[in-house]
Amino acid sequence: MSSKHADTISPGTLLIIATPLGNADDLSPRARKLLAEIDCLYCEDTRNTSNLLKYLGIPCKELRSLHSHNEDKRIQEILHRLQSGDRIGLCSDAGTPAISDPGSKVTAAVFEAGFRVSPIPGPSAPAALLSASGFPSHTYTFLGFLPKTSGPQRKILAQNLSPGSVVVAFVPARDVRDVVRLAADIQPDAIALMGRELTKEFEELLRLPVVELADELDHHENLRGEVSLAFWTPPSKKAEVSPETEERIRTAAKAMLAGGLSRRDTQRILGELTGQPKRWVLALILALDGDE
Repeated sequence: MSSKHADTISPGTLLIIATPLGNADDLSPRARKLLAEIDCLYCEDTRNTSNLLKYLGIPCKELRSLHSHNEDKRIQEILHRLQSGDRIGLCSDAGTPAISDPGSKVTAAVFEAGFRVSPIPGPSAPAALLSASGFPSHTYTFLGFLPKTSGPQRKILAQNLSPGSVVVAFVPARDVRDVVRLAADIQPDAIALMGRELTKEFEELLRLPVVELADELDHHENLRGEVSLAFWTPPSKKAEVSPETEERIRTAAKAMLAGGLSRRDTQRILGELTGQPKRWVLALILALDGDE
């Protein structure tokens, strides 16, 4: 590992600076040094970033806002400053900029104009969540912030929650119950991890089968802020069921549904009693509608 050139900022450089998710001490020593040396820092919310810098005792020459509503307007301004030799920093409110946060348009424009872009790595919510998941994350899909309504949410989850997949998404706390329920309906064999208040005093991680997490969240109070979710669906196991056994399970499912049990409870109970994959049991239950 080499530190050569690590502390040198060339004129006309854009630095992509990761900032803490919630614990200010997670800011790297290199980021602290560079933040004090740059000519201007563009940030998602100048108030939040100013508070962080003041807390850590980091001087900064100038703060400018760059958010989803003004990013296009900031591009020419930033290019002009880089042309003048300024050393520019870019950060978001928390984590790594331009990943589900503003900054990608500016970064692309800076590259296309021939200026240097340099990442200053650090905290990232998807990486933090996956590191604590126990999921096989050699490959994964990051969905960013999910759509705000259930129809588009269901569509994007259905496209990505498949056997063997690992998926990460951000959702507001007010939507997390509904999103986990959707995931449970789409892929009931999935394992889910909910991360809330990551790196903060009241950090919470819940890792459960997705159906159980959906039930747990129904009784969970004080869900606030933004939540990170990860889902892993183990590879499918082919259900080896004799025709006689399948018919007995089908008969039991009919009786349970007729007795007033929900599809979810019927699926869970039959899965536990028979040892068959939950997705296979759900398919059998759904097929009953077509038989009637």
